[in-house]
Amino acid sequence: MKKAKMLTLFFAVALFLSGCTMRETSTLDAVKLKHKIVVGVKDDSKPFGYLENGKLKGLDIDVAYEIAKDLLHTENPNAVEFKVLSPGERIYALNAKEVDIVIATMSVTPQRLEVVDFSHPYYKAGLAVLTHKDSRLTSAPMLNNKNVAVILGTTGEPTIRYLAPNARVRGARTYPEAFELLKQGEVDALFADDSLLYGLALDNKDYKVQSRRYSEEFYAIALRKGDKKLERALNSVIEGLQDSGELAKLRKKYAL
Repeated sequence: MKKAKMLTLFFAVALFLSGCTMRETSTLDAVKLKHKIVVGVKDDSKPFGYLENGKLKGLDIDVAYEIAKDLLHTENPNAVEFKVLSPGERIYALNAKEVDIVIATMSVTPQRLEVVDFSHPYYKAGLAVLTHKDSRLTSAPMLNNKNVAVILGTTGEPTIRYLAPNARVRGARTYPEAFELLKQGEVDALFADDSLLYGLALDNKDYKVQSRRYSEEFYAIALRKGDKKLERALNSVIEGLQDSGELAKLRKKYAL
């Protein structure tokens, strides 16, 4: 009898501690408790995340504010703390708990799904080629034996190696760095998501986004693996923005 009581007590304590652990690891609860959400973003990816007069702007930034408005019931911009990340830093910063979520032109891929979870998509993009407007290089296969810039940590790198296996790939940490390689003539083309290439071409009329697309990329919000409570909340926000037409308005705001 005494042994049975001890076992019962043991399982009761284990269940209690398990419940405490789940509560402690709930990002949504932690965000609500501190009344602030820390969001990993980029500042070099116009029109999604970029600096203008020292202030972060873009579709990703606006989506972050909409999430704070819904989850924290406030329009106070201070409820969102932004942490600027490079593409290669996004997953590490998320899993190291340096940020609560990542909204940074992050495409959903099978490889990434092994280490992080994603919300419903909020934007669809595709990989494309950016060249000087007078270039005769109009497609990815034509980049064989040419110098091509890609952004390290993005899907552009493995894709161009598949489409143009003999291309001489130059990795850059940021889009401005990659674009500078193109402007200086160190590479013949830049291979990246069309949505971001349009932002570069918009400000630089001597460059052109070629018409072919080589992927279907879905941008979504990244969160830590297994955080289902937060995932459901984020999906609800995205669905609400889509159903209300607010997401379409935000895209139109940035000519997307």
